[in-house]
Amino acid sequence: MNIVLTTTLSQPIYQFLNEQATTKKTTKKNILEEALRLYQKQQLEIQIKEGFKDRKKEYQQIAKEWRNAQFKSFRE
Repeated sequence: MNIVLTTTLSQPIYQFLNEQATTKKTTKKNILEEALRLYQKQQLEIQIKEGFKDRKKEYQQIAKEWRNAQFKSFRE
């Protein structure tokens, strides 16, 4: 299902869009859709990296607790 989107672009951005559409021999719509897909992919990559950072801290804490438990068992 297609949804109509109306927006106002700055003149330099609109000129760039026109140039790209002409150069690639495609529609402005296709250029905008491709740009939004790339942006969406980039945002997903950022979210994944942030998630890994959070998990890394969690795993480090678990490893620290496990290491302490191992040391205690060796001492006993």
